[in-house]
Amino acid sequence: YTAWNTAAQTIQAAVNVAAGGDAILITAGVYVVSSPVTVTNAVTISGVGGRETVVVDAQEQCSVFWVTNAGTRIEGLTIMRGGGGGEAVYGASSLDLSNCVITACANSGVYLFEGGTIQNCVISSNRSPDNGGGAWGAGFVMTDSQVVNNQCQYQGGGVNVESCVFSNCLFEGNVAKTDGGG
Repeated sequence: YTAWNTAAQTIQAAVNVAAGGDAILITAGVYVVSSPVTVTNAVTISGVGGRETVVVDAQEQCSVFWVTNAGTRIEGLTIMRGGGGGEAVYGASSLDLSNCVITACANSGVYLFEGGTIQNCVISSNRSPDNGGGAWGAGFVMTDSQVVNNQCQYQGGGVNVESCVFSNCLFEGNVAKTDGGG
């Protein structure tokens, strides 16, 4: 998988052969996933051409990314329509999200419960039947990001978090039916 003409045909196939520290480059296009891309090594997954040109879509059937290894970085992607009972991006360990759009997800956009960072991301138009329509979790840092037009049934339409830090972020148009739209 060292040249475009021999590249993996799916994101999961590339992740499966990657070792810790490897970079996985995804070229422009729309990639539909029918099961979560499961990341167990500390790799960097990057969209070539940026978040406007590289889309990973779960069509509300499953989570898009399921990350279990600290040190993983996901950057330059539009991650959309995660669902099926899981968040679009699920980080069981410290995960870094950079320059991504997370949108139109049916069961929260991002869940980071052991730290990590969200930088220069747009988290928009996600919904949750529970808490944290846009993002939820604990111990992460969000900078230079927008959390807009998300909704949830209970608490934290935009975010539902504990012990997190936010810097230079916009929270707008988020709605929670019970408590805390922000």
